Parts: sequence; structure tokens; C-alpha cells
Amino acid sequence: MKLPYFRHISLGSKVVAIGYYFYPYGVFARWLVMVKYGATFNRIPVMITDADVDYNSGMAAFEAKEFANAMRFLRPFAEQGVGEAQHRIAIMMQNGLGMVRNEIQAYKWMKMAAEQGHALAQHGLGFMYMEGDCISKDSQKAVHWFTQAANQGLAGSQTTLAMMYENGEGVEKDLDIAKKWYQKAGF
Repeated sequence: MKLPYFRHISLGSKVVAIGYYFYPYGVFARWLVMVKYGATFNRIPVMITDADVDYNSGMAAFEAKEFANAMRFLRPFAEQGVGEAQHRIAIMMQNGLGMVRNEIQAYKWMKMAAEQGHALAQHGLGFMYMEGDCISKDSQKAVHWFTQAANQGLAGSQTTLAMMYENGEGVEKDLDIAKKWYQKAGF
């Protein structure tokens, strides 16, 4: 049985679908197709590297909940400093997806992605500090990381910050600042 994974990338007026078919026992058949607006799929020669296919295969495997394959494809990119790969590796390690839960590694990868400015990783690191998950609870550090993500427009972080200011958790209680963050989050 083969299972398809797809990833679409926009290249000007064209859309590229990169994917592979997963066969049991880890054998992959990779393919690339390009579609023009409304046209049918055609096989064409496009210069795309194995690394591009591997990264997109890892992302697609993650979305398809094939976490062991996602880890295999994404780990090399995380080690090269790709923030999105680091964030997804952290999620898998934090939740024991496709592996045994590893709090130390989850924190390490989440922090590396957050320090690069990855908003979702900043939000995730904020929650780690707020909940004491993978690291000691520290409300002030949670506020710091939620603020970083909120300043990038992440509504979840804006809402969480609003609640923290509203309740005085990790910061002095300030209803005006709480109101500002609620408004930015769309409430």
C-alpha cells in the first residue's frame, strides 16, 4: 500500500507539488509535478535538490502524523539551524510523538527555534515556562517569550499575555495592558 504526501510551493505564476509515495519498510518514490493555472499535471524537469524534497517530505510526514519519518527527515535540517524544523522536533520530543518523551531535548530545540525569532516556538517556550513543562516554572520568563511572539502578531500569545496581566501572573496586575493585548488579539 502506498500513501501519498504532498507539499505545494508557489513559484511565480506556477504551483509546484513536491511529494513522495511512502511504501512500507521505508522505501520512497519521489516525484515532482508542476501545474499552471487550471492546467493538468505534467511531469517536467525542474532543478530541485534532494534537500528540498527531504525537507518537504519531513514537513508532510509531520502533518500526516508519521512522526518517525518526520524526525528522520527533519533532524538534519534542525541541526543546520532551520527554525521550523527545530520547532517541530521540539514538539515531537516534548509530546513523545514517534519516540520516547525527552524533556531536555524538547527544551533545547524549542529554545533554539525561539531564539531565532520563530513565533510559534517563542509561544511554545512561553508555555513551557508557564506550565513548568520540560523546564522549571518561571512566570517572568514565560511573559518574556509570550511578549516576543505577541509582538509578531501571534494571537494566542497576545491572549495569554492579556490573561497574565489581568491576573498578575509573572507581572504586576495591570488591566489597561491586559485590555490592550485582548484588543490586539481581536477581542
